[in-house]
Amino acid sequence: MKKILISMMALLAVARMSVAQTNALTVTDITLPQNSEAALTVNFQFDTADTYTGYQFQLELPSELEFVMNGGTKVAFTKGSCHNESHSVTANLDKGLVKVAELSLSSEPLIGTSGELLSFTIKPATEKLTVGQTFTGTIKNILIVPVEGTKQSLADVTFSVTIGNVTAIQSIEQSVDNSKYYDLKGQRVEEPTKGLYIKNGKKVVVK
Repeated sequence: MKKILISMMALLAVARMSVAQTNALTVTDITLPQNSEAALTVNFQFDTADTYTGYQFQLELPSELEFVMNGGTKVAFTKGSCHNESHSVTANLDKGLVKVAELSLSSEPLIGTSGELLSFTIKPATEKLTVGQTFTGTIKNILIVPVEGTKQSLADVTFSVTIGNVTAIQSIEQSVDNSKYYDLKGQRVEEPTKGLYIKNGKKVVVK
């Protein structure tokens, strides 16, 4: 009987571990144009809904890439669909690491079991990057805070950023119909009367 009880307890512990392993943060690999910006999205997956009220993690980019800032040490970000209105989110750059934290003073849980957590905007930190270069970023020191109980640690996450082609910039040329009349202020005149006008880039007098 004692052996059976021990076996059941061991199976229960394994089951708990397998459930805990479903909690994770993930980041989708992205392509970053040489001369532009791109969204870096952190996603979440929790084992059950309405269970976790906050989290914290550190986000690190290689020196060749940088975050778009929102003044001072504040990093610009967009909230995902899981956020409760009572939650406060901070993202601050400190010695090359973005320290991210979300909490609710009223212990309101995050919404849902999976989806987009936060989205950051990144860009090249130098003009010397070449197409095809790939860099690795990391999310580490991840903790999630349950509504009840102690904080839980999650595994570190790595993601890749590949440099893509330059974003095409289309030039717009404004054509001028030189057969038309314009006044001295550059405004087009449909039916000119007597006076001084500009036509074909030259001043002309209509009598």
